[in-house]
Amino acid sequence: MDTVVVSEEEQLRLDQQALVEQLASHWETATDSQNLQHVMNEYNETVMSLSALEKRRRVDPLSVLPVEIWSEIIKDVLPPSITSFLAKMKTLQQFMAVSTHWRRLIIHEPSFWTQIDTYHFYLNSKKFHTPLIKLCIERSQAAELSICGTFEDPAWEANLSTVITPHAHRIKEIILVRIYNRDSARATRLLSLFPITPVLKALTVQLPHDEISQDSAYVCSIRHFIHQNPQLTDIRGACHALLQPDSLSSLSRISLKCEATQAIPVLRKFPRLRSVTFHDLWPPPRPQPCDTNEPLPWTKLKYTQLNHGVGIFLIGLLRASLRDLHLKVDALHLRDFMEALGYLAVLEMLTLFLDLGNLSPLLLRSVLDEPVNEYSNVRKVDVFSTYYHRIAMDSRFGTDPETLWNWLLLRIPNTEALFLPFAFQSTMVSLTNLKKLRRFYCGSVILYHLREVDSCSSLQELNLQCGAVTFLMLSSETVRKLAITFTEVHPIEFLAFKWPSLTTLNLRLAFESTSEPITFHLPQLREIEVDGRLQPVTAVTRSLACDAHKVPCLEHILFPRWYPELDLLFILLERRLLSSDLKPLMRLTISKSIPSGILSLLVERIQGLFTARPTLFDLSVDVHAKAVLDTDM
Repeated sequence: MDTVVVSEEEQLRLDQQALVEQLASHWETATDSQNLQHVMNEYNETVMSLSALEKRRRVDPLSVLPVEIWSEIIKDVLPPSITSFLAKMKTLQQFMAVSTHWRRLIIHEPSFWTQIDTYHFYLNSKKFHTPLIKLCIERSQAAELSICGTFEDPAWEANLSTVITPHAHRIKEIILVRIYNRDSARATRLLSLFPITPVLKALTVQLPHDEISQDSAYVCSIRHFIHQNPQLTDIRGACHALLQPDSLSSLSRISLKCEATQAIPVLRKFPRLRSVTFHDLWPPPRPQPCDTNEPLPWTKLKYTQLNHGVGIFLIGLLRASLRDLHLKVDALHLRDFMEALGYLAVLEMLTLFLDLGNLSPLLLRSVLDEPVNEYSNVRKVDVFSTYYHRIAMDSRFGTDPETLWNWLLLRIPNTEALFLPFAFQSTMVSLTNLKKLRRFYCGSVILYHLREVDSCSSLQELNLQCGAVTFLMLSSETVRKLAITFTEVHPIEFLAFKWPSLTTLNLRLAFESTSEPITFHLPQLREIEVDGRLQPVTAVTRSLACDAHKVPCLEHILFPRWYPELDLLFILLERRLLSSDLKPLMRLTISKSIPSGILSLLVERIQGLFTARPTLFDLSVDVHAKAVLDTDM
């Protein structure tokens, strides 16, 4: 039987190729439209026969892949439960609609149903929707659960306690969402709702700073709940007064809402603690003197409080262990921070929040005149600004704004990934010193002096905004992934000699319309995303359709906001499929909602085109699914 199928398929392929040649010939001469229609009909019949053969041999990936693999693939595309429980459930519902087999496998895979967010669900639906919560608990079987909710709200206890409390013994994470009218004289309901939680590993309490007395009944009961769960490894939103080192020997991660120097003596007593976060506080409390400089073993530190000197003191205690640092620094402490940065021997990732509100030209000059004493080995650097008045900042930089970046980048020569989401007016960012740079992102307009990217021999990913002058000077022999925002109307040319290695292009067009030429000659390009208004998006589509032979490897086209005029889109699709010299398109993604009539027309035309060759083509369209779920999923 298999031999018959193969021989039949081979003959159909030969017939299809002959018909493709006839269609190409008719299009070149543009004659005899009646005969062209006859050939098209014959071609479509051949395609339908091939499609029928393909279905007979189609293999369901969920049937051949181990559950550990296909379940992780599905989880990777699901919306995060903690922010969109409704969206996650709706997506699962869509997966289950693929086939009876998919529905059965997903229903019986417990890991899809273990994260239950009753808080965000309640905000969106204005009801607790108890049947869906019961459904998730039932399908999770005996797996460990993650629960988020306003547990201190009497309404939550009245509606959901009988559903969730019997399963407290398998809850691994509790996220207690704060309510503003809670009574500090009343003990927490966590003790009664979750009396026995032997597998609880993570707790988020979101305790507000100084809102409740540390000796109140509520805080004391939270402390008691933590004390009765010594297996906790992750506590978030607490303060140091809630911690009892003798009962939390497994604690490895914590985030605190208290002044750092008050907490350090307590945190030293946790031998397994490795990740520490100190959240911002307002007003900033007065730091306490530290009586020891004994090193700490933490590998990750996030410090965003306004006592900048304390942050620099902390990283001085972590010279031999710190690998990931998130730190807020103002201009007065920038020089001290850069000196301390050079002594962090194993630092790999740095996220720097610059507060430049107190910057002055005199202070800037004193910082920039400081000689380079130590170089950092940090590999990934993200820089943010907490001061957004860019016009005011220009005057603070004087006539030399780019020297700040030169000064910073000179001290991090080993950086492989650089994220600069802001650059002040007319700033020049030189990348010449970053010989190992592989990824560069800048979210603001840089007008000139980006030709230095040629000196970055390892650069593979570039993401930036630019004007006409910068784009003319921009080129790279190594960049494979380019995301670029054009802020003004001008000719756009992506040429092979400037971008010979480019495979992925994200094109963002920040203008309403253009009459300038748009040209693509990129022999390695495989994926393009076109974001902008209707007219610019259509202009790009016209170029891709008319010069299809100049992008012969294109496989994926994505329109995230506006899809182009359908006539041009159809021409693009036809030319990419009816030419033996072009790689067939495998995926078309349209994220904007499409009216049902247009969608039907698009699908009908695609069915006649996208099976021209054996491909795994996928059409993805967002049709704005309903926000409210059916509870009988």
